[in-house]
Amino acid sequence: MKYFILINQQVLSKTELDIIDGAILDYIYFYCNCRNKKVEQQRIIDKQNRVWTWVDYRSLLKDMPILKIKSIGAITLRINRIEHSGYIKTMRFQNMKKYFRMTAKSDELFIQMNRAIHTDEQGYSSKRTAPIHIDELIKIKEYKDKTIKTDGDFDKFWKAYPKKVSKQQAIKSFKKIKPSELPVILKDIEKRKESRNWKKDDGQFIPYPSTYLNNRRWEDEEEIRKPNLKDEIYYGGK
Repeated sequence: MKYFILINQQVLSKTELDIIDGAILDYIYFYCNCRNKKVEQQRIIDKQNRVWTWVDYRSLLKDMPILKIKSIGAITLRINRIEHSGYIKTMRFQNMKKYFRMTAKSDELFIQMNRAIHTDEQGYSSKRTAPIHIDELIKIKEYKDKTIKTDGDFDKFWKAYPKKVSKQQAIKSFKKIKPSELPVILKDIEKRKESRNWKKDDGQFIPYPSTYLNNRRWEDEEEIRKPNLKDEIYYGGK
């Protein structure tokens, strides 16, 4: 059972989504950022090293009775609308389960006054089944074996990242990054420091460092804006 719905209502009210969509999005956001070992077993990593999390619709309906939604079809329509709004990406792999990935746009719904509404320490319902391993995907164990281990590399990231909060969570997330990705990450951070989105409102919309790493934000090149551009963002991509 999920007991709380934590979302920026002011931002939500300016979108095409309603409060039910917001509650569903909150549930998905929680799962995609949860560090629980059993949730980790429900993740797969594609060939672009993007992390996808499986969310069981039946568990969602059971854990969220406030939705008052009874059918999988009805929840599917809601999910499609949320994805169309640009807050999530979905993908079906060979096991035909639907996996989710949050976009950078979702940060505006879950960040308030320079602090993340959600944290990695929240609990979760433990009764889940592990996903099927897919041949063309990178296995999680193989991926973790190629991580950065040195404190010096993390220090470079920590020094460069403008929002220095939840350091221990950032360290855990950083350990999943390949050594070859560090230069790309540092370059991306420097670009984002000059972007309008990170500069506005005293950095309110800068994600937590662990969120930036977990969701591989350095791959979202299309979302970096220069200071002299208009304040609209197109969230595209696959």
